Amino acid sequence: MCCLGIITAMEIQKLNFHSLFVRLLAAFTLLGLVPLIFVNQLWYHNTRGIVYQNELDNSANLLNQLNIRLENALNTINVNTYPFLFDSHFQEVLSIAPVSEGVRTHNEAVLKDSLMQIRENNSMISSVSYIGPYYQVCSVDSAVDFERFRCQDWYQHFLEYGKKEFFSPVYINDYIERRGTCVIGWIRRLSIEGGIQPPSSLLVEISHSSIASFLQPAMEGTDNRIFIFDSSGNLIFHPEEEHLFSPSAEDRRLFEALSSGNSSFRFKYEGNPYIVTAARMATTDWYLVIAADTATLLSATRAASHQVTMITVLVLICLV
Repeated sequence: MCCLGIITAMEIQKLNFHSLFVRLLAAFTLLGLVPLIFVNQLWYHNTRGIVYQNELDNSANLLNQLNIRLENALNTINVNTYPFLFDSHFQEVLSIAPVSEGVRTHNEAVLKDSLMQIRENNSMISSVSYIGPYYQVCSVDSAVDFERFRCQDWYQHFLEYGKKEFFSPVYINDYIERRGTCVIGWIRRLSIEGGIQPPSSLLVEISHSSIASFLQPAMEGTDNRIFIFDSSGNLIFHPEEEHLFSPSAEDRRLFEALSSGNSSFRFKYEGNPYIVTAARMATTDWYLVIAADTATLLSATRAASHQVTMITVLVLICLV
């Protein structure tokens, strides 16, 4: 009996020691895991700030690259029109009324050859037209209804306000037979040296699909969006083409934020949060906009933080 009592006392002492060890281990584990939750949240907060800043830097770099590419493309179009705009022979022809139908036909053929050459030199150009008091000539071989073209609201705006140069909103050039494609008009009022300036202009129609070809690759593989607004709030480019002719309320709110002078801000579009970075294009005065999807941007960081938090909580539950 005495031996049994000694053995039992030793086992109890051993069990008490084991229980004490487990409690101490649990206490130290708790002391380590609870601060881990706060450290994890601090890490997420700091990492989120770094990711945001990196994305802003990346968006700014991409914006600058796209801006330069578009400006270079427009400058190339501009240079291609120089032979027509500054050739003294063309200026003389355009400033004098033709004396006969034979002279008119000859001059129209010469003018059309020059306009066709401008179009062929640049794949972004859909058509080139001269619209003046004595001649109305287009670079295409299809029939052209210039009277229908003159009904365009933006063209009337160009004439009424006496602008020397104007970039139109996106429109459909269905006044040209077998065309009917989306284009952007770049129209310039021509001045003739040494005489009274007749109301004449040169219209270069830029294919909208060529603008899209610059921008679509920058969105591939991402949830980011790119927009272009003109200075009046018309959409020049949108990832969904139907917005060009029917902008949403969110499109209008985005333009309001841009026109107020903001170049970098957070914006909610179609229920998703975005970081918006914008710049003005020098040639066109358009707003070039990149909207980075912050939900996708932080998904990996957020998932890692949640995983650490869940593991910590599970361990705490098991210990308790």
